[in-house]
Amino acid sequence: MKFFSNRLNNRLQELLTLKEEFVAINQKLITTEKNIINEKESLIRLKEGINNDKEELKGVYENVFTSVEWLKDKYADFYFLLDEKSIVYPKGRYATKCFEAQKEFAKENKVLRRKVLDLEQQLSQIESLIPDVEEIVDITSEDKYLDDVEVDTTDKIDLLVKQTEQIQLSRTEILQIALDRYVNRKMSKSAVGQDYERYIGYIYEQQGYKVQYHGIKKGLADLGIDLICKKGKETLLIQCKNWSKTKNIHENAINQLFGTSMKYYLDKWEVNKYKSKGSLFEDIGIPFNEDFKPVFITTTELSSTALEFAEALRIEVLTIPYNKNYPRIKCNIGKDEYGLPTYIYHLPFDQKYDITQNVLNGGENVLTVEEAENKGYRKAFRWRGE
Repeated sequence: MKFFSNRLNNRLQELLTLKEEFVAINQKLITTEKNIINEKESLIRLKEGINNDKEELKGVYENVFTSVEWLKDKYADFYFLLDEKSIVYPKGRYATKCFEAQKEFAKENKVLRRKVLDLEQQLSQIESLIPDVEEIVDITSEDKYLDDVEVDTTDKIDLLVKQTEQIQLSRTEILQIALDRYVNRKMSKSAVGQDYERYIGYIYEQQGYKVQYHGIKKGLADLGIDLICKKGKETLLIQCKNWSKTKNIHENAINQLFGTSMKYYLDKWEVNKYKSKGSLFEDIGIPFNEDFKPVFITTTELSSTALEFAEALRIEVLTIPYNKNYPRIKCNIGKDEYGLPTYIYHLPFDQKYDITQNVLNGGENVLTVEEAENKGYRKAFRWRGE
């Protein structure tokens, strides 16, 4: 009996111990719950504080940072203070004048910096509306010099291959190096665009078209027509756009091509002019067909709206990637003053390169100077008149 009593007491003691542990655990749970509630309240207060800070920052942004003019002024003021700090305090007879001149310089610098920011902002707005403007502002003096038909080819070769280099080279090697450097030089956006026009012109020449490089000839006055391609009764008015893949072409480019194509049509077929006056072409409609049509050629994509405009205005759209390694050398078969055939090749920086229609008279395009000379062609000389 005593044995069972001891076991019962032990069991009761264990249960009391478990009860105490349970009470302790329960107390911990209560404490933890209170801590969670406190943390939750803290998080709510923190969130409210963040929201208040957010609203405050939003107010600061709206009241201050949306004011571009304010930022421009602060930018100019900041550098003005830096300029003032860098003023050297001279000694001697002209110290005062020198000090005043430096202060005046710092003030002028501040005005100029402010003006630069204004111009950068204006240019950014223009670029967003007229992406072509990049080609205009990016043109370099070297590009203009190399593509100027009035500049002697010899002078261009001397620019591309220094005379000290030429001493050790043959004439063929000099011309090939000049061509390679001309093609692989760091081109401005304008020069790349011009080369793309030549590449597209090359493609159409290979198809038997007579190509007029209207954009290269007219420059900014081309009004959106880069190439005029003719074969038989067919006339194509082509605009070329070699733009980055990140840019989309919008409907303004399509509208420009449509307008200039209509102007070209009316100028060439004046009999239709009177029909269009005041009638919005309702008599003649849109005169584009397989024999006369505008073609928009690009390396990138058109916006959906631009595509809708192109379809509605009967403008053909083609995507043709830019291949920089096409055969640029034009080998031409002509006739001399006695009617005898002449075999002459033209490099891209030659005076008559863009007006040479070599394919139509049995000529060809090749990649290297050596290839042209092996085929019996000689380098074109500059015609200086009698």
